[in-house]
Order: sequence, then structure tokens, then C-alpha cells
Amino acid sequence: MEEVRLYARRAALEEASLNPEDFWKCVGDAAELFSERGSEYCLDIGGGVRALSLCLYTAALLAVRLWNTKIEAVYTMAEHAERIVQIDLMPILYVNELTRSNANARRRILEELAEGPLEDLGRYDKKILKEFTKHGLLNNDKLTEAGKTLLKYIQRRT
Repeated sequence: MEEVRLYARRAALEEASLNPEDFWKCVGDAAELFSERGSEYCLDIGGGVRALSLCLYTAALLAVRLWNTKIEAVYTMAEHAERIVQIDLMPILYVNELTRSNANARRRILEELAEGPLEDLGRYDKKILKEFTKHGLLNNDKLTEAGKTLLKYIQRRT
């Protein structure tokens, strides 16, 4: 990341962090786009919104990884943008943990958290909640947008 910051300073580019809640909400909204269409298509994102491009690219990665969707292209025409945007992809690093065949407890807890706060937690459940917090899926005992989004993708996979 330091190399990116150095590049930004040399090129006089603006640096910005994308709000993780906004980012993951956008990725969750894109689930509708990728789940309602056929298995092969090309998505062209025009305009100058790099953050939207990152959201849709992340959604495409999840769709390919979890649903075996064939996505031919996700790109932007905004070559002139003067901003480097940093996003947190920690939740994506946790996808493999949630999709393993022996991850039923993790998926169950994720689904239960979507319905509301959990009560009477055992030691193992508390350990899972710590994992969720560490990877950005949980904050203050509530699912973050990342947690809701990953749950949405996992529930829709075939």
C-alpha cells in the first residue's frame, strides 16, 4: 500500500478510503444483477465512478467464486479519474472459511445474526463471533454490510 501512496503523491492524485459499509452495501445490491441474468454476459460500467467499479468487480469475484457464474468482463471507461480508492477486502478473505463443507456452524450463526442478536452463546459460538469481527462481518454484535452481503451470496449459490 505504501507504494500506491508514493505513486499517488508523485502523480498528485487524491487518496481516499471508501466507507466499508457503503462499499459492501453496493456489492450486496450487485448480487441482484448477477443472480437475475443468464450465465454469460458482459457488464460495461461507463462514467467516472471508480468506487462503483470496485464494488461491481468484487461482486463479480464473489459470483464467480460462489456461483460459478461466467462473467466475461467488468471494466470502467473512467481512465481519467484522479483518485486512488482503498477498500477493505478482508471479508473476501474469509469466504473460504464460510464455504467449506465443515463450516455449517459458521453459516448457521451468520444466518441467525441476520435475524437479530444471539443469546446463550457457547464458547465455540463466541470464537466464531470473534472471527466475524476480525474479518469485518460483525460490529457491535450486528452484521455489517459485508456480513449481510456474504450471507446473501452464500445463500444463493448452487
